Amino acid sequence: MADLDALTVGRWLLFVDIKWSLQDIFANVNVPFDADFTVARQSPRSSEVFFTEVYRVRSGTRLQEQVAGNWSETRGATWTTMSVYQRRHLDGIVLKGVFKPEPPYVSAGKNEGNEPIEIHGFCAELIKMLQHRMNFKMKYYVPEEPTFGTRREDGTWSGLMGEVTSGRADIGLNLFMVTAKRAAAIEYFPPIFNTKMILHIKLPGLEDSDMNDLVSEFTPDLWVASMVTFVLITLLLTASWWIGVKFNISQETESLELRYTWLHTVGFITQKSIEMSPVSLSCGIIYLMGYLLALVLFVAYGAILISFLTISPFNIPFTDFEGFLRDGTYALGVVRNSEREAYFKNSNEELLKKIYKKLIEPYSYKTPKKDKDGLRQVCFDNKYSYFCTQVTRRGLERTLPCVIIEIPHAYFYTTVTMIMQRSSPYKRFFTYHLQEIKRTGMLKRINMKIWRKNQDNLNNILSVSLNTVGIFYVILAAGAVISILLLFLEIAINRFQEQRISTSKRHYKKDYTNLAPRK
Repeated sequence: MADLDALTVGRWLLFVDIKWSLQDIFANVNVPFDADFTVARQSPRSSEVFFTEVYRVRSGTRLQEQVAGNWSETRGATWTTMSVYQRRHLDGIVLKGVFKPEPPYVSAGKNEGNEPIEIHGFCAELIKMLQHRMNFKMKYYVPEEPTFGTRREDGTWSGLMGEVTSGRADIGLNLFMVTAKRAAAIEYFPPIFNTKMILHIKLPGLEDSDMNDLVSEFTPDLWVASMVTFVLITLLLTASWWIGVKFNISQETESLELRYTWLHTVGFITQKSIEMSPVSLSCGIIYLMGYLLALVLFVAYGAILISFLTISPFNIPFTDFEGFLRDGTYALGVVRNSEREAYFKNSNEELLKKIYKKLIEPYSYKTPKKDKDGLRQVCFDNKYSYFCTQVTRRGLERTLPCVIIEIPHAYFYTTVTMIMQRSSPYKRFFTYHLQEIKRTGMLKRINMKIWRKNQDNLNNILSVSLNTVGIFYVILAAGAVISILLLFLEIAINRFQEQRISTSKRHYKKDYTNLAPRK
């Protein structure tokens, strides 16, 4: 069958006698799928002329015929309102899709022998939607070298790129970085994600709390003013009660002596209610003012303390590639035989080349095969970093056993999408339908299904560690030790007083006996 590639250029119109069958005319001619080739034939029963589009989905398949319009003497020419992308479909042909298992984008589901017959993930959902719109089937396989692929010295490609460029696969189902070198060898689908390729590390340990964390909520002058105020409230309360007792306004049984009143002041601060209300109006007003002042300070202090506990501070060891290299304690993981590795290895910037030589190449034995493995390695190794896209980390973070953060200035922008064979006749049609999927919000729907609601790194719920609240346990322990010491001190003082009283009684009894008259 002759392949007439020239038919894909321009628009063609062929006038054919009605006596001839189109199947016979094009029996040995392959009209490519993306050719705009129309045949005009007059109806045998009238002067009306019908315009029929002809094409083959693939060389060797049956000729497809679709009436796209007609012409008559009364109505003139009329044409279908559907675009060529809507009119044509792939007639159920089987396309080969190659992939490397890479959650959350694509992973194997059911297998038949060694070949997967079902796949899952973001790309799987997208290709299924394209299958439904364009009427084709897929046959999946994983290559012997499951890498994205790089260009060899002889000009051929390895990995998934090699499968597509050699024609063994029609579509590469993973999301590939868009680069000029790749674009010369394959065709890209329209961009699916514009994202950052960024450096990730495990969330550093939270800072230990100390006494400064407890007192830094208020400024020193506010602390001084608060303590002086509560001391004055204690003195005023005792003085008001004592004066009230002298003038029979307060009751002496209220026991607002200084040794008890300071406990009432502590009750103000902790918002503890009192057992009985003071009889004196002046004492009541002091109580009210003390409670109001303590309430305001209590709420302000509590709000800042809660913020400290829920958003615990941590220090990022570096913020960019230069700091990353200067630190030098982290190994850097990238997927082998990928553009990410080439970004450092073949870079024109000396900084990136040094990172490859010092932080990537020496740790090549740790190189992961999948992004999921690389990110999990970050969780298990505190001195391991990983370079991948934001969307990859967000799609996988629900499956990771730790919180991973981004290094804010260690990144570059990239576009990722699927690939197909160079000069594929289906490129324009895949482009149209994928753009329609994006325009109608279906791509966003897939995003929401695969990437469920994920918060940003710094908004993740962090567990409060013992070190974070350790200072409170120190204060509790110190209070317990001080209370025990004071207890022993009180016991000693009490025994000393009892001994003095006992000694005084013996002396008194002895003196009394000596003074008693003798018989």
